Amino acid sequence: KDKVFEILKEKDLLNDSSLALFTGVGRRGLNLKGCSHLRRSQLMQIIYECPQLRSVNLEDCRKVSNALVQQIVHGCPNLKSLRLAGCVRLSDTSFQPRPFQVLNGCLRLQTLSLSRCSQFTDTTIELLVKSCPDLRRLFFSACKHITDASVQLLTSTYRNLEELDVSYCDNLTDAAFSLLRLGLPSLQTLNLKRCRVTNDTLLSISQGCPALTSLSVRFCKDVSDAGVGYVSQHCPLLASLDISCTDVRNDGIVSLCHLRHLQTLDAGSLLITDDAVTHLCATCPHLRHVDISQSEVSDLGLAALGALRELRYLDVSRCGHVTDRGLASLFHRSRDGVLLDPAKRRDGHVTDVAEPSAGDRVTSASEWWSRDPPWGEVVTSRLEHLDLSYCGHVSDYSVCASVQACPSLRSLRLAGCAGITDQSLRCVAALLRHLCCLVVTHCHNVTLDALSLVVTSCPHLRSLSCSHCVGISTQPTVPLAAVPRDHPVPEPNSEPQPSSHSDLNLNLSSNSSSSARSLGHVARVLSRSDLHVSVERCSHCTPSEDSSSSDVGEPIGERQVTVADEESS
Repeated sequence: KDKVFEILKEKDLLNDSSLALFTGVGRRGLNLKGCSHLRRSQLMQIIYECPQLRSVNLEDCRKVSNALVQQIVHGCPNLKSLRLAGCVRLSDTSFQPRPFQVLNGCLRLQTLSLSRCSQFTDTTIELLVKSCPDLRRLFFSACKHITDASVQLLTSTYRNLEELDVSYCDNLTDAAFSLLRLGLPSLQTLNLKRCRVTNDTLLSISQGCPALTSLSVRFCKDVSDAGVGYVSQHCPLLASLDISCTDVRNDGIVSLCHLRHLQTLDAGSLLITDDAVTHLCATCPHLRHVDISQSEVSDLGLAALGALRELRYLDVSRCGHVTDRGLASLFHRSRDGVLLDPAKRRDGHVTDVAEPSAGDRVTSASEWWSRDPPWGEVVTSRLEHLDLSYCGHVSDYSVCASVQACPSLRSLRLAGCAGITDQSLRCVAALLRHLCCLVVTHCHNVTLDALSLVVTSCPHLRSLSCSHCVGISTQPTVPLAAVPRDHPVPEPNSEPQPSSHSDLNLNLSSNSSSSARSLGHVARVLSRSDLHVSVERCSHCTPSEDSSSSDVGEPIGERQVTVADEESS
């Protein structure tokens, strides 16, 4: 019964009639996240039909009102978790107690999410402090009317606070977190993304939050090396750190040597070099997620990342100094059986990887793994996400090498890599059976035949983005029926599910002129028996071309392919 409920909710088919089948006195949890077809009157009945609810998730439900939230906080005495993120109609009135009544639903409440509810102010914080004695996980992301005084009230009242998210609260400054130095011994997760904080806040965190395991100060431009040093020395349990788009440099990265448990590091858009990355890899061997995008890292730093045997996620997009040599050294050993030595450098490049010669440019993808690679023995990697977007010096040579070494890849992003051709896509189709997401946007040398091979060879593919590819002679966006908004990459230990018409998102466009014949070719080669494809005709098609094409608008087995005019759509 619960499985049917989840299927209906996932496909956004849950309505008033079907919801009544899944409610009852014995129900303990109710997740209606994103359900848009439920009327307000039906939602109001939930409290009477499910009085024993302990967990309620109404995130992004457009019909949720202040009156409904009042019903919940007054009528669910066992409530422990309430999630209302994205319910934009809510305001301070939601938690206003009725005359001579207690908010019974708040007495045991431990988790509360009000993220993206922009109408909440300090008044709500004051009401929560009076009514909710045991709050431990609070989410106020993008609540822009929350001030420093409110955060001070929260941190001074809830000494057992475990998680606090106040990201995108632009009004918050160092004063909001000054009381952290008094001690929040249970705080594990703190998200300060885009808050106006400086190193003083990080000093307070280091003094009072010894159990911290996750910290984000992304977009906090006044955070520098000194602040990162405070946290790394006094928060030894830190496993996830996001310092992207800050003023952190090499010294800040080097100071992370104290974080022996660090697994996730987001350090994009920082002025860091190979020396910092090499030191990081030597002192934090358990890193699984590394983002050093848009940095000064070159082949030497990339080669050092080869020592991270637990690495699952790597983002080196927009690193202009990364070349084929660096990628080859990341996934291969030298001829003597040891990893390529990062210390062997010449002008910032690894020197013991041979330059690809004309003889190495094989003509078929099958040759890449059937021959002895010129860069040495392949080191099999368990990498699942690789982003090489806009690395202008990357070509088929290193992409095929990376694909060969990473058979577990589920997400591969090659946007803007001008050196990528069909050869790379043939390697992808032949080796990456678990691929879920592929991005080849602005790759002008890929063709439709190679893309069709990827679609037909990768049964788990969920998202394929190939917009602005000049080599593809069409200019439509090809939407598939009932495409969901998000396509997250599965968890590392989860089994990928085969894609279907409801979960494959295909974005296909180019800047070149097209004809209805090529549009029909798109529909024919990219359609699978489980897909429903609608192809929009671009402005270059003429009426005569449309009528002469035999491929357009004809059913192909169980697949119905239609063509709609671009202007009318």
